[in-house]
Amino acid sequence: MPNITKKILSVFLISGLVYASLMAGSDYSQDLEFRFWKFILSFLVFGSLMSLLVFFDFKRKKRNNTRQKND
Repeated sequence: MPNITKKILSVFLISGLVYASLMAGSDYSQDLEFRFWKFILSFLVFGSLMSLLVFFDFKRKKRNNTRQKND
């Protein structure tokens, strides 16, 4: 598995779980019930957004490195 794929998957899992856990903890501190589907949706959406940011940052850095080598 390429290095960027491992990085994207790890960012997806870690950031999604941390964000969803913090949101569940926030609900718990406000005496709201735990909603499984809200947890899953938060995990998927936030993890996906962070993974996209990592991917586009990787592409930008790769493009800039090739431009610097050509100069």
